[in-house]
Amino acid sequence: MKYILKRPDVPVILIFLDTHSITTLAYANKFPNEDNKSTRGLYSKLQKLVEQKKVLIYEADQMFEIGVRPELVEDSSRILATLARGLLTSKDVVEERQHAIGMKAFIENKQEVEITFESAFVGDPFEDKTVGGMVLRIDFLTSEMIQARKKLNEGIAEELEKLRLQYIKDGVPERERRERQTRDEFNGYSKIFRRILTRYAERDGDPETVDEFWQEYNIVRKPYSDWKRLGGKSISELANFYDSEFYKNLPHVDIWSRLSGQKIIIGEPVRRGDIADMHNIEFFMPYSHIMVLDRAMIGLVKTLGLDEKYGVETCRLKDLNELLPEID
Repeated sequence: MKYILKRPDVPVILIFLDTHSITTLAYANKFPNEDNKSTRGLYSKLQKLVEQKKVLIYEADQMFEIGVRPELVEDSSRILATLARGLLTSKDVVEERQHAIGMKAFIENKQEVEITFESAFVGDPFEDKTVGGMVLRIDFLTSEMIQARKKLNEGIAEELEKLRLQYIKDGVPERERRERQTRDEFNGYSKIFRRILTRYAERDGDPETVDEFWQEYNIVRKPYSDWKRLGGKSISELANFYDSEFYKNLPHVDIWSRLSGQKIIIGEPVRRGDIADMHNIEFFMPYSHIMVLDRAMIGLVKTLGLDEKYGVETCRLKDLNELLPEID
């Protein structure tokens, strides 16, 4: 089973900027000096290329991580709004839509399915998002949402770090570590889903806490609702979908599984910021022509060949200008 990423028919370059790039641009514009002159020049060029519709820069989940540092929010938000001009996506949007595409393919037993760039965005990414010179943008992140994402990423980082240290303690060779972790990530959602189904099927389904009930309910509720809407039958067949290549070959599942498998063999602790960066790559790489990342994430992507597989150029902010078209 194969998913094919369909590139847009318009001559435009889609660019993802990581959180560090956005805060760097914001700082350079707020505190101009000789040292950040080239950064300010890059920002000016990006603005002009966006205006000329040669480049699209989209807002994804960057503000979740920037929001952890309140002193950076206002200036960074302004920079991102100016460049993105209302072009939005998010982890939740991409995950939900990719899963729906996979479920429909599974139900119809289609062995080759297109995933378009447009499917990742809220609205048409190639439609002008300005009215009367004003950029359309709605700030929707609350401090509770930011803290919840922070806590989630901290939990994932802690879990991966425990695994990394346990593998080292047990003397598991690097190659086996990577293969085992990649395999476990591919099968992770299926195991969780089946555990919940088995628990309730055996009528031993009373969760120990209210929080546990809602966590399990939310894991099952939305996928099952989508499954039924798309013509799926039983909930056990939905579990079969999560066991299948229709799920495991989805771009975000493929990317995350390989990234986490590689991350735990690197001799560095896994931190919250790593998880945020890896999620950005997982969800947004398939919809970008260029991803601006830090050196560590570029190394991770290139080691796994994800840039070649998904047809994406990766670079640091200081090198972005070399990949940009000329201004008219």
